[in-house]
Amino acid sequence: MLPSWEAALHELSSSTSATNESSLVEVVSHLSWNELPYIVFSIGMVFGPHIGYVVQLYEMSSTRNVEGYSPLVSLILLVSNEIRIVYFAGHHFALALLFQAIFAILVHSLLIVMVLHLTHSVPSYPGSGEPRNEGLENEIATARPPPADAASPANREETVLAETSSRSILARLDDQACRLEQALLAYSAAAFLLRCALWTLILCIAALFYYAAVGPVWDAAPEVIGYIALGIEALLVLPQILHNDRRQSTQGLTMVLVLTWFLGDIIKLIYFICDHQPLPFILCGGFQLSLDLVVIWQVIYFRLRRRPLRVDPTPTNYLSQTEVVDSTEFPLAACNVYRKPR
Repeated sequence: MLPSWEAALHELSSSTSATNESSLVEVVSHLSWNELPYIVFSIGMVFGPHIGYVVQLYEMSSTRNVEGYSPLVSLILLVSNEIRIVYFAGHHFALALLFQAIFAILVHSLLIVMVLHLTHSVPSYPGSGEPRNEGLENEIATARPPPADAASPANREETVLAETSSRSILARLDDQACRLEQALLAYSAAAFLLRCALWTLILCIAALFYYAAVGPVWDAAPEVIGYIALGIEALLVLPQILHNDRRQSTQGLTMVLVLTWFLGDIIKLIYFICDHQPLPFILCGGFQLSLDLVVIWQVIYFRLRRRPLRVDPTPTNYLSQTEVVDSTEFPLAACNVYRKPR
């Protein structure tokens, strides 16, 4: 059920006989002071989530440095919001969310164009002239050493297998993210806009055929589009999680940004529930909130973790580079774990 102010806007858009002045009076007459907080909150929902990205766009244009921003974030939001607009054609939801999607497309298109322009025009940028290749494959494929205080060799082997399996999954995800980013950075700004317009046209045509063929026989057909759009958007924080895990550190990631994600997703989830939005919006908000909790856990874990030993990667003078431990006797288990094979 749409609020009265949105119903008035729908009535305004469908009426063709009234003049602009009389229509405006009709809309204002439907409004009340009780709905003013809802209108203000809806306006905040349209522009609020993108304030940080607008600031990021200004920062990149003024400093001509894009090293700290991953274009995959904008690519995820660009694709998800385009599909969300297609979802609106089959299932009308709040107009605030529609306007939010339109504004997001404008902002993130500009962000990607800015990244591509600076990547290919600034000689000092590592990605200029060729896609970035940071050598992540070897780094993320290296498994963590097993803990030195394992109860038995069998337990150590099980721990190694479990951690290696987990690292293998993360390594594959991170490898795919790196390949996608390199492929995106290979485009020029003009080529990206042309390719984006082409895929948008294909998406609209495919959605029209889908609604025409499946819609008459299945009432829940638009919900599939909604789940696809919001499922893609829910992966927004995943590249940051992979980045933190690869570096084994959250240094450089401000807690303000993490809390902005967390608090913003809480407000968004409450808005979806209180405004009785479709189920895909609620599920997406809950999943994004869970990923935010993972990032918060990474920040706490990596910043509070203390390593008992630090090993120098050079093969010569190996044991002399370790940290001084409190015990006068070097643990045998630690030798077995941290000693490099010859």
